[in-house]
Amino acid sequence: MYFVRSRGSQYNYNKKEQVLYKTGKNIIESNKSGYLYSDRYGDGIEIYNYPIPYFWGSCDIDPSSEYTRIVLKLKYKDENTLEVILSDEYNIYDPNFIKKIIKLNINFKIRESYIYMASCRGYIDVLNILKKYFRDDQFTERFLTEHLDFLSETGDIQMLNWWKDSGLKLNYSSNAMINASTYKHINVLNWWLNSGLPLKYTVNNWMRQYASVLDAIDMASLNGHIDVLDWWLQSGLQLEYSDLALSLASCSGHIDVLKWWKNSGLKLKFSNESNIKSYGHIPQSIKLSYYGWPLDMASANGRIDILDWWINSELNIQYSSNALDCAAQNGHIHVLEWWEHSGLELIFSGYAFSRASSNRHINVLNWLKNCKTLNKSILNDRSMNIDRISDSDLNYGPPLDVASSEGYVDVLDWWLKSGFDLGSKYSENAINWASKKGHINVLEWWKNSGLELKYDTIALYHASSEGHVDVLEWWKNSGLKLKYCDMAMKKASVNGHINVLNWWLKSGLKLKYSNDSIDGASQNGNIDVLNWWLNSGLELIYSRRSLVLENDDTAVLDWWVNSGLPLKYCEEALLNAFKHTHINVLEWWKKSGLPLKYYKNTMSNYGNEYYKKSLEWWTNSGLH
Repeated sequence: MYFVRSRGSQYNYNKKEQVLYKTGKNIIESNKSGYLYSDRYGDGIEIYNYPIPYFWGSCDIDPSSEYTRIVLKLKYKDENTLEVILSDEYNIYDPNFIKKIIKLNINFKIRESYIYMASCRGYIDVLNILKKYFRDDQFTERFLTEHLDFLSETGDIQMLNWWKDSGLKLNYSSNAMINASTYKHINVLNWWLNSGLPLKYTVNNWMRQYASVLDAIDMASLNGHIDVLDWWLQSGLQLEYSDLALSLASCSGHIDVLKWWKNSGLKLKFSNESNIKSYGHIPQSIKLSYYGWPLDMASANGRIDILDWWINSELNIQYSSNALDCAAQNGHIHVLEWWEHSGLELIFSGYAFSRASSNRHINVLNWLKNCKTLNKSILNDRSMNIDRISDSDLNYGPPLDVASSEGYVDVLDWWLKSGFDLGSKYSENAINWASKKGHINVLEWWKNSGLELKYDTIALYHASSEGHVDVLEWWKNSGLKLKYCDMAMKKASVNGHINVLNWWLKSGLKLKYSNDSIDGASQNGNIDVLNWWLNSGLELIYSRRSLVLENDDTAVLDWWVNSGLPLKYCEEALLNAFKHTHINVLEWWKKSGLPLKYYKNTMSNYGNEYYKKSLEWWTNSGLH
């Protein structure tokens, strides 16, 4: 016996095109269902109908749709057409349906996911019926752990009781009580405390650092749950919390939580080394950077009320340059002014200027320049004079570099008029990144700025790599010395930028290229680029690695055979296809009639599961 989803699934790919089954006769044609095939093995037939609902055997009920029909009869009218007679519709979570399946004496299999859905939806009657069919090894430890942790998150006491009384071996983690604390389920915390089960709520350092797990009390502090904090304090349990609790409360603006901690009698922990960004449970809105101290966190998030609380708290005040640097990054002038009048020492680094520049906060730049208590020696801070930095770290590069990369001419103007010595406030990256991003207005600014122009071959390399013909044209007409190498045409070839290749060909400049251009285009399967090179009239330079392909598409191999060019290839062509399970490429080589080059002994050494399909091909190829 077989079943079929009758209303589709929450995972349907295209509901508009979905064909819905009906009671009685259904004719399924491959041109309507999109994809229809049968896989016959033993006495059974597996039939998949994709993307519309599919059939599954009597051993396996699919839980992803609530409704099903029983397949009463099915037969193939031809290889592309199937005739199916279906029963009335049933809800798979209806106890009567489960009883019917049992009465029909069907040898069915219970999926973990079915039990998960039934439990999440509170279908205790269904679970009670099926419990007698559970095997000792029915559920994996991971399933039970994740499910009981989830029930604690949702606050479902009824289902927690069912699992506790089920007689099954239970598995759960510290996340159960952490989740209850996070979502303010005090009833769940009481349930665990009174359950008689071993309590798990301790988070070790590995879990904090690598699994992004925070302690229950940390999460309550982050979310402002005073009643949860009271519960833990009064629970009689040994309290576990990290040095993040006060920082998280400060970051989130929970003054009442800070007051709770001050009056709790608990040891107050502080941290200046906590990478908040790495913690998965913390909302993205407060994952701003590398802060740590509570005042750093409050400043980064613009919370003057929290700063006021701390300065009046009579507690130990600790902070770092991140407080003002991050306030500058986020444009919080009011925070900067608070610090100026706080009576506390102002601690900046050169990153304050860079971060303000990268975010176009000219008002912050003005404030920093005019702040009388700011030590201007930070302009000579090493962070302002970095020669090289990746464009993924724009907040930490020299300020003119980051402004150029972002295309902020107004920020560049500010720096030019600032009166500061700019010689060390930018590097080759300023012009190189402007070329990469296509900012011709920035390139013009630099040309007319009167400043020393720093750039290298990377400028035209970036423009070619990104397909910026207008930038290349600007450089050609700029009157500046052109610096370029063979990498420019290589990247244009690899990335498929024929417009860039045409520009270079017609530019009148001396062309610089190597075998990497054609090799790279071939390896990436860029046939249009190969045709460009073939028809360019240029000397064609390529190596034996030109046929070491990055994908399983044989079209480029056919191109080479039909090109009339001498074929160059090496053992790596087959070995690379073997290692990446490119069966189509392997078959092409086998049938090509070309002399094959391969490492006979090497291929036999790839014996793990990852290479299973390639090893099967190798075994049946007759090549070894």
